[in-house]
Amino acid sequence: MARLSSPTTAAATTDVWGQLRGRRDLPAFPAVINEINALLLDPTTSAGDLSEVICRDQSLTAKLLKLVNAAYYGFHRQITGIQEAVSLLGFEEMQSLALAASVMGMWDNSMGDPELHARLWDHSIAAGRVAREIAIVSPRSAEVADVFIGGLLHDIGKVVLQIEFPTECAEAMERLSPENQSSTEVETGILGVGHAEVGAWLLDRWQLPLELVDAVRWHHAPECAETAPVLAAILRAATDLARCLSEERELDSAGLEPLGMEERHVLEISDRLVAGGWRR
Repeated sequence: MARLSSPTTAAATTDVWGQLRGRRDLPAFPAVINEINALLLDPTTSAGDLSEVICRDQSLTAKLLKLVNAAYYGFHRQITGIQEAVSLLGFEEMQSLALAASVMGMWDNSMGDPELHARLWDHSIAAGRVAREIAIVSPRSAEVADVFIGGLLHDIGKVVLQIEFPTECAEAMERLSPENQSSTEVETGILGVGHAEVGAWLLDRWQLPLELVDAVRWHHAPECAETAPVLAAILRAATDLARCLSEERELDSAGLEPLGMEERHVLEISDRLVAGGWRR
């Protein structure tokens, strides 16, 4: 799969892409994440080394501690320090949460609706955690290191659209009906483009791996993915399962079939999440 050189949607999206490309202040990929990733490639890195890098950024530190103390980790006491969090959760989990906190922080002051902002990121982090569990138990697995990031960023296009086109997005939310249309269909009907394509465009702009770009682009239609169909299928299943677990409703098993998963796999994932502190 080549890097995205131009949008693939119809001419109706010209204004959307023109406005996005004209924005010179769209955030760059967080530099601190590259520094954290480099640290974690060094086997001599300690919890103190990782904590020192994170604590240089007070805003990142505050957001990270907020995530660590969120309900889905289920700690019975408040975690007040980064080094303690690293010791409790491990390097890989802190790496993922640092990415989450950094990306969240890019748009904290830009989102018009703080409640919508919070719901979006809560769902994204939950989807990342579920995606990682799916990758562990699915007979058709993907790299576990990639799936959390995919789950976290799968709806990043919604953030971009809500900032750039708030009126149109508000209209899309009013039109959305769970009985007949997906959010992508409604967005495309109004704007000529959906959040999945916009999200893929942003990840490509950040030069993230092509597999992530492809999976985010097609997480609503994994059968269309060229480079990462399994990861796209995991993201679709993860978003559905995360909502079902949070809302305590039955899961439509159709999204599990491409992954070779059955009801017993869903029960295993649910048990693993609960054991890991998941709270509805």
